[in-house]
Amino acid sequence: MDMKTSGMFIAACRREKGLTQQQLGELLGVTNRAVSKWENGRSFPDVGLLESLCDTLEISVSELLAGEKIPKEEYPLQTDRLLIDALGLKRLYGMQLTLRILTIIAVLLFDVPFLAAGDRFLPSWNAVTGICWGSCLVLAIGLEYLDRSLPARKLRYSNPWLEGLWAGLFFLILMAVNLLRDNVYSFFLASSLSERLLVAGFFVLCFVLCIAAGVFFARLRRKDLNKEE
Repeated sequence: MDMKTSGMFIAACRREKGLTQQQLGELLGVTNRAVSKWENGRSFPDVGLLESLCDTLEISVSELLAGEKIPKEEYPLQTDRLLIDALGLKRLYGMQLTLRILTIIAVLLFDVPFLAAGDRFLPSWNAVTGICWGSCLVLAIGLEYLDRSLPARKLRYSNPWLEGLWAGLFFLILMAVNLLRDNVYSFFLASSLSERLLVAGFFVLCFVLCIAAGVFFARLRRKDLNKEE
């Protein structure tokens, strides 16, 4: 956000409404000097005044921050850009990474009853199962809400390396959980060297393919995002 650009925009909108600095200040409960400072880019309206100021000038908060009128069809994209500028890309991707870690926790919570079931196909219903699955459900709903609420969802999901890392890590966790549950690891140790190498090679191939798929689809989203811009 550029205070000078926003200030010039406030001045232009005020003139369009046929208001003087004194009149605008009276409508908002501030002095004409405060309005003058806004328009000269020396200060910015308090958060508590933003809604009243925008209503008076018939503009949106996003337009005030951008310092220009935003066409309706471009409004979602411009709003995302403003939020990205305010948060910064590192913080935005940090939020995304946090959501990924919480997703892994949710998956592990779902799998705990199956690990405890031993040789049974389905876990028995008890307090542990109820707590794990209940926590998993609450976490999943919360994650979905947070993910959709965070700005620039398309941008976050178009980071190739982050998506590739997530795909590979998720694959490793799922494999580790299933190896423990199905006692495949014991079978693997009892196999011959050639069989071990074959299984290990297949495992590595699947791991690489998961990472490649994550990077590939992220690049496609990045390409679509660039077209929109």
